[in-house]
Amino acid sequence: MKKHYKIIFAISLIFFTFVINLYIYSNSKYIRITIDNKYIQSYKNELGKWVINVGYNNQKKLKELAQEYGTTPEKIIKINNNNLLKKYIFVPYGETYLIQLLKQGYGRRIFELEPKKLLWPVDKIDFTSRYGQRYNELHTGLDMAVPVGTPVVAAEDGIIKKTGWLGGYGYTVIIQHYDGKETLYGHLSEILLEENEPVKMGQIIALSGNTGRSTGPHLHFEVRYENVPLNPEDFLPEGFFRSDIILIEGHNGVIVRQTIPDIEHSSSNIFERL
Repeated sequence: MKKHYKIIFAISLIFFTFVINLYIYSNSKYIRITIDNKYIQSYKNELGKWVINVGYNNQKKLKELAQEYGTTPEKIIKINNNNLLKKYIFVPYGETYLIQLLKQGYGRRIFELEPKKLLWPVDKIDFTSRYGQRYNELHTGLDMAVPVGTPVVAAEDGIIKKTGWLGGYGYTVIIQHYDGKETLYGHLSEILLEENEPVKMGQIIALSGNTGRSTGPHLHFEVRYENVPLNPEDFLPEGFFRSDIILIEGHNGVIVRQTIPDIEHSSSNIFERL
């Protein structure tokens, strides 16, 4: 009888080990990317928020802004390279303020992505035009309809190669990636980063718009290699969400949710109601 139990125990142990190894192996195929949202954004390895500049070069207003977010005027000035005259400035959060946001459930989403895949630059994927022939010419990227002011994030780590007006693309950001690829983000309303700045996958780089040769608010997204446009869908995951199980930041670590984030965490204007 004891021998029988030993056999059952051994089989159970083998099965349990197999399941655990299978789980580890399946999850090891993915990397985890943290995606900026309207509440928590990243810049120069700091967490905080881009805010519209309403005269924060004024010492009194700057001090009030610092108090609101639990930081100091000196930190705000330093992270913005002593330039408080630009349209948007980045405000790093104090630790207490950041923890409060995390406790309220405003942590950034953690997305599991296959290595060598790009991240979708916007949450809502609503194609208005895809890569391929259009009106007897090659449409060199993907057009995704999004409201003006939608956060646009970097599809991969890299260096900001070019920013500014680019003909029919309107306001544009081009990122040079470390494997030689480039990604282009066109028809923007606002550009938050400057040329030659490093950028992380999932970091907000700009806000979508309707600039340049555009028939409506949308993001134009391209992938290029040696200036040759490639089909972005060959580099992007099939769906934005790997599953209905959503991981987000919490004040004590990672939080698992069984529902997708509400629209306020994703495609709404990051400066709305702030």
